[in-house]
Amino acid sequence: MLIPVRLAIAYNQTPQPQAILSIGSGMEREQAAAEIARWYPALKV
Repeated sequence: MLIPVRLAIAYNQTPQPQAILSIGSGMEREQAAAEIARWYPALKV
């Protein structure tokens, strides 16, 4: 019972992303931004 309560508290305290910004410098960053965009489809890219 203690773990679900702690998970709920941690989820509420964790900031949620508001936008995705990828500034060049390699394909890895663009791929990471694309992956985050899949996780959070409502975010502005």
